[in-house]
Amino acid sequence: WEEKLSDTKERFYLEVATGHTQWELPLDGWVELVDDDGEKYYWDPLRDHTQWDPPV
Repeated sequence: WEEKLSDTKERFYLEVATGHTQWELPLDGWVELVDDDGEKYYWDPLRDHTQWDPPV
């Protein structure tokens, strides 16, 4: 992950390998995504595992 600044100087995070961006500080190893219905889910790219519940 890389921390970036938007044009309006707001901090966001870029996952370099996938190009995914998010406003929240990333969970260690997990990527927060949104499905076609707008529901959040979580993906661990190291294990190629997805889940609906936020990781702990």
